Amino acid sequence: MAMRVCLEPGCPTLTTTRRCTTHQAQVEVARGTRQQRGYDAEHMATREALLPMAYGTPCPLCSEYMWPHQELHLDHSTPLSIDSTSRGDRITHARCNLSRGDGHNE
Repeated sequence: MAMRVCLEPGCPTLTTTRRCTTHQAQVEVARGTRQQRGYDAEHMATREALLPMAYGTPCPLCSEYMWPHQELHLDHSTPLSIDSTSRGDRITHARCNLSRGDGHNE
């Protein structure tokens, strides 16, 4: 993989990822734990139950097939911005879920 400069402004460190290890660690600390971000035991259990059924099926957002080696997310088919009680109920590609934002562009 090609080397590139860390994304943090002013950091001259070359890395094969987006950020050098120092700045990536800072980003992870700032994100907080999964519990602090709202991913409780119920969320994790639902994700683990749905994952095996998602492998080899099309992503509901992009229609490309999902495989175990890909990063996959538990997603809300009804966005939280529309229904704050919505629960994760489907698996999607992480990139699709993150690019979708609040779901109004589905």
